[in-house]
Amino acid sequence: MNRKEEFYWNRLDNTAKVYPAISSSRSSNVYRICVKLKEPVKPEVLEQALQETLQQLPIYNVKLRKGLFWYYFETNFSKPVVREDHLFPCTPIDKWPNNGFLFRLTYFDKKINWEVFHALSDGNGAIFFLNCLILNYLQLAHPQDAALNGISLIDSTLPQSAFEENSFLSAAREIGADVKAGTAIPALPRAYQVSGVPAPLREVRVIQLFLESRSLIALAKASGVTVTAYLAAVLFLSIYEESWRYSRRRHPISICVPVDLRSFFPSHTLRNFFSTINMTLDFSKKDYTFQELLEFCSNELQRQITHEGVLQKVRSNVHAEESMALRLVPLFLKNLVLKGIGQKTENGNTTTLSNLGRIKLPEAMAPYLQRYEVMLSPSKHQTVKLGVISYDQTMCLSFVSGIEETDVPRYFCRFLTQQGIDIRISSNMEVSPDEAMS
Repeated sequence: MNRKEEFYWNRLDNTAKVYPAISSSRSSNVYRICVKLKEPVKPEVLEQALQETLQQLPIYNVKLRKGLFWYYFETNFSKPVVREDHLFPCTPIDKWPNNGFLFRLTYFDKKINWEVFHALSDGNGAIFFLNCLILNYLQLAHPQDAALNGISLIDSTLPQSAFEENSFLSAAREIGADVKAGTAIPALPRAYQVSGVPAPLREVRVIQLFLESRSLIALAKASGVTVTAYLAAVLFLSIYEESWRYSRRRHPISICVPVDLRSFFPSHTLRNFFSTINMTLDFSKKDYTFQELLEFCSNELQRQITHEGVLQKVRSNVHAEESMALRLVPLFLKNLVLKGIGQKTENGNTTTLSNLGRIKLPEAMAPYLQRYEVMLSPSKHQTVKLGVISYDQTMCLSFVSGIEETDVPRYFCRFLTQQGIDIRISSNMEVSPDEAMS
């Protein structure tokens, strides 16, 4: 290892800085991306593949350290741990059992589970690392497959700095924006909370819906909207019908939708580079039909996911990060401020809908893969979240919940079924999936 690698350190990116301050046992900010193979996982091969991938993409080979003014990343010389899965999804990543790494790699039967603390990377960055890991695993497990062993997912012409850059700062520089001119993002009003009986600490409830991608795409297209807009409309309706209308609280329902900024600015970073938009409806003022919900969600996505709208958020976030007054504040005081900001943001959202889209991989990998899954960690106020991902012709919708009630995903599933969508259900709950959906 050369001196640069030995003394490697890096600042947390713009978004990452908030996660160490706001994370807790009830809000881990850990997400899980799974790949199900068509054959049982070989643990020793998986461990070797992880070592190779960390050498190729050392940005993940770090631990989190605490400085006087900010957290920072430093090279982790410990050995990463690969274990058989024995925890609930998205539980906090404990420092000592995990040798200080900010990810957790586990396996069970044919499934590989890749869990990442959000301070390290966003979903799209984590998917790229996981895809490289899976390719390395398959090449090691099947050395006789010439087609498989002749491909690579990493552009060898790119320097490591391309994967490590803080793209928020790079975007602000490339567009020539005066970061001090950014308009402050308005604070979100308090949103409705889906309440219920809390699950035991560090336990989450998972209900997954598996369906053919083309069937839902056709349904959304027939309605004149995107898949994300369609799912958001069904989610609005599910929360309203199964929770809001029976509650005495009349706060608006707000859905948070993450947006990958790599589609707006050229970037190969594997760190966080995303923003969010919020779709908010006040059902106390109007009873919305499903068609009205579709139109609202479609219009909001088109209105907010624009270059100008994204640019405004990048400017404001970079301005806050570059503020000299904030930079000179000790870390323990920053954490207090960040916790307050995080709590207000948390209370401004009812739920999160994250659609990571369709995974595209070389054809040589297809004979070995079944599907992908993504799960988001619930939090104290956002008790139910929905993650969506597709591979080949299978779309997986994962409801992850911190409460015992299954009303929202049950209504969601029933609604799609009534529209003619064939769904297969899986759950980690004690009751059977059929009972949970009845």
